[in-house]
Amino acid sequence: MKKILIVTRNFPPLRGGMERLNLRMAEELSRAAEVRLIAPEGAENHVAKSIAVAAVPLDPLGRFLCAAGLRAFREARSWRPDVVLAGSGLTAPMALIAARACGARAAAYVHGLDLTVPHPIYRAFWRPALRRLDAVIANSQATSKLGQDIGLSIRRISVIPPGVDLLPAPDASARERFRAAHDLGSGPVLLS
Repeated sequence: MKKILIVTRNFPPLRGGMERLNLRMAEELSRAAEVRLIAPEGAENHVAKSIAVAAVPLDPLGRFLCAAGLRAFREARSWRPDVVLAGSGLTAPMALIAARACGARAAAYVHGLDLTVPHPIYRAFWRPALRRLDAVIANSQATSKLGQDIGLSIRRISVIPPGVDLLPAPDASARERFRAAHDLGSGPVLLS
């Protein structure tokens, strides 16, 4: 069975789309591989017991980066994962160093802003790390283009848009009541 080490700051108990995405990614990967996670304190309360969590302090950012990097390196050397995956560009350097420490493949799921941060230190250290990854997963074609614009090889970029869970459709009468209450008529409705 493959072994995957995920390193991310974007994970519950933080709330947001990237956090939900990384949670679901860890859960789904754990169905086909052994998964370990390095994430902010409290993450252990949000994952299945089958996923081992090494929790590190969330704040300040510098402390998180140092603690996550050190923990990822140690975990990689002792556990020897096949893949080290960064949940965003922010943790890509940690994933790269950990992967190289044990001969694993290094990858990151990027979201856009993590490729365009204008801070000079970020550009000096993070962008080169992103360019050295074995694989980059972009959340859209637009994000893939941003990656190419900063020098990521198109051959290493895959586009996998974030998915959604579809809830069962409500009964027809509930749908009609909703449409009537909001004067939506019978045409298609797009919610975002």
